[in-house]
Amino acid sequence: NPTVKFTKQNACEGTDLVFTNMTTPTTGVNSTWNFGNGVSKADNSTTVKYKYAKDGAYTVTLTANLSGCIASSSQRVYQFPKPKADYSLDKGSCDNDMFQFSNKSTITSGSAGAYWNFGDATYSTEDNATKMYSSSGAKTVKLIATSEFGCKDSMVKTIEVLESPKMAFVNTPTCSRTPAVFTNTTPTVGGAGGVVKSYSWNFGDGSTTATENPTHQY
Repeated sequence: NPTVKFTKQNACEGTDLVFTNMTTPTTGVNSTWNFGNGVSKADNSTTVKYKYAKDGAYTVTLTANLSGCIASSSQRVYQFPKPKADYSLDKGSCDNDMFQFSNKSTITSGSAGAYWNFGDATYSTEDNATKMYSSSGAKTVKLIATSEFGCKDSMVKTIEVLESPKMAFVNTPTCSRTPAVFTNTTPTVGGAGGVVKSYSWNFGDGSTTATENPTHQY
């Protein structure tokens, strides 16, 4: 009888499993593979590849026929589930906001870890990540979801980080008899066409105003 032996390489969903036929003798043997899902294949090749339509555990049987003498060997193999990466931006608009990202990745069984690339050479392994950007503009944020068996998927989205106003002002001396004049020198936002929608002054004595360039008597 032939001596039936084969090795296996389990694989992630969407990738071929690889089988190596090590049956002896190596000549005159007709080999048939049963992949445990109702599919059989006659193949005398040393290397055989097969990809399952669904993740899971399967029993693969290799049967060898040497001039009517038949022997077989079986092994349990695994098509590991692959995560489906996804995320949402829950909070954050401007470059002085704390952005909050929610990991929406899924996997049919097991668990998956998260690796975030925020598009500015900073990274995180938090499941639900937070990030404060130091500059405005378009940011390419990538989430990589990795299963316990090393199966990976990624999701890339572009977010727009808006520029926040950089407050500045000058004022005349605060004399008790003369109102102080405050001149708002806050630069425009996003270039010459940028507009600051509103201002809020607090003079430290309980008085406030929304005037752009106010005066105040202390």
